[in-house]
Amino acid sequence: MVFFESFHFDESDTKFIFSKDSLCFQEVIDSFSNAKSIVVVTYSLPTSKNSKDSFLMNSILEATKNEIPVKIITNIPGRFEEYYNKGSKSKSRQKISKYVESFNPKKFGYLLTMYFNFNNHIKIIMTNEIAFVGSANFSEASGNNYESGIISRNPSFLRHLTNKIIPEIEKESLGYYDSIESEILLDNIIALFYVEDYIQRVLTDISQTSFYITGTKYGVGKEFNDCKDSSDELRWKRLIHVSDMLEFFCDHLTDLDSTYFNYDKDLQEFKKFYDETTEFLCTKIANLGLRIEEGKKFDEYEFIMNLVEELEHSSIGYLEDNSSLEIAQNMAYHESQNRMYELRDDLIKLMDFIQEYIDTVSEGREQLGKFVSKYNKLNRRIDNTNLQQE
Repeated sequence: MVFFESFHFDESDTKFIFSKDSLCFQEVIDSFSNAKSIVVVTYSLPTSKNSKDSFLMNSILEATKNEIPVKIITNIPGRFEEYYNKGSKSKSRQKISKYVESFNPKKFGYLLTMYFNFNNHIKIIMTNEIAFVGSANFSEASGNNYESGIISRNPSFLRHLTNKIIPEIEKESLGYYDSIESEILLDNIIALFYVEDYIQRVLTDISQTSFYITGTKYGVGKEFNDCKDSSDELRWKRLIHVSDMLEFFCDHLTDLDSTYFNYDKDLQEFKKFYDETTEFLCTKIANLGLRIEEGKKFDEYEFIMNLVEELEHSSIGYLEDNSSLEIAQNMAYHESQNRMYELRDDLIKLMDFIQEYIDTVSEGREQLGKFVSKYNKLNRRIDNTNLQQE
């Protein structure tokens, strides 16, 4: 099958790299700590954590420990379509076994999605923000060679790689596991990670920028800002209507209802408990959000205008030294702060319920990981040394 793709660069956020005695893809490695996702497509990878070439694998392991999902597509050097004697077959079997053992998704908290492609020689290493495409193998030895490639932060190019190139290679690859059940479970683990990560980002952003609040897992404080500027108002709306966002995510385990799992009572009980828990929390969050939003309604302009009118009809002598508008503005500010303070308990409950939802998602990921081990049938086509007649 012929496949050809091209991409025209018309922006300045892409550069050509030519290097020797240095790693031309180091900039991408350095970005791992801030990544939301990582993809590596290559011909070979080191299988030992202690080798001089293990820096990439150690970086990937560290990324998954920090709950960053990683996808790897690699060839297995030394694996061949045919074997002509027992000696070559035995050597190939050893190399294949090392790859299978080294890249077991369980070692990476099931945040590693692993594929093997035996026709691949392309080298891509990328995150959601930056990509390297070039000649270099991802090893320390490549730093001694003349290597070249491009590094790009072009969003259109990153989408092109993600939506066109990677899927094309992936569909011609072998997955690590041989069962559809394992694939579904791993997909759900990744889905729950993205749910947890997104909601945690919203929670952190709100708790650190819009107001300070005493909760179970937030910074200490009881001072509330009134969210007057546009960005703060947006954060406030994200908090109050977070239930809408959670409702959007509520069906992320629908694949577990498939016929593949009908006989697994333990998994169905887990899903029932998970769905009931998240639905209960969503209802609590929605009700609290509505109550807080209603309590926060305060038309500051109308309050000031009414108060100015009252003051102007009151003691004229008192207003000789004090502006009625200034007095009204000060009183409006204090009224707003008092209303926010009165909402404190509900805000704390709301934030705590959101955190409880995040904890439920996190626990759900861990439980799904245990179910993966139940279906972790290694793809038999990876090791082809046993498929060929002696």
